[in-house]
Amino acid sequence: MTKLAEDDRFTIWAEIMRQFSAAGIEIPVDKAALRYLVDRVDDGLETAEASIVSALPAGDGKTWLIAHQSIGRAIMAYVERRRKEVL
Repeated sequence: MTKLAEDDRFTIWAEIMRQFSAAGIEIPVDKAALRYLVDRVDDGLETAEASIVSALPAGDGKTWLIAHQSIGRAIMAYVERRRKEVL
């Protein structure tokens, strides 16, 4: 697993500022602090992904997800979307 590139994190930061501003959502921190938060979220997701994969039982499923990280991330995204809906 790897973290996002600098350009990707910058794009996320800029998109958050645009979308929140358009929706009238106040961001209670300055631009640099928001950028720091985006970077730390990416760091945390990297740690979480590594933890999830390392906790999987050895076998074909784990081998498959390690070989196809995009599939593993898609599964995590499905679970996250459902958690957002029901929790």
